[in-house]
Amino acid sequence: MLYLDQPLQFGYRGVVPYPASVELPEQGVTWIGIPGQEDVPQGDILIDNNATGESRTVAEDAESPSPWLNPNWVYYDNQNKTAKILVYDGSGDDTIAHPWFMYRTWSFAEDLTLRMP
Repeated sequence: MLYLDQPLQFGYRGVVPYPASVELPEQGVTWIGIPGQEDVPQGDILIDNNATGESRTVAEDAESPSPWLNPNWVYYDNQNKTAKILVYDGSGDDTIAHPWFMYRTWSFAEDLTLRMP
């Protein structure tokens, strides 16, 4: 028989404090999820270039002559059983990043951080 010397308390932190962030340490493909429970417009997500100290939104970065991140994020829609593309400007299948999807991103720079607004 197991006896506890004090009451056992379980806890679950179900809400991610904003601003939440996702690290992209290397160039190339990284699969990411959107932390939290809220939808986020992709164009409003901030990209921090930790190597240079600069920051841009995904929309600003896409318009830059030297972008850090490809704005075309691929995800798989289980309901329709097809791959889709998230793009901030409406040229893809969606403009909103949802917390229940995983997104394939492609970064052109190292040491980036994505911050949710």
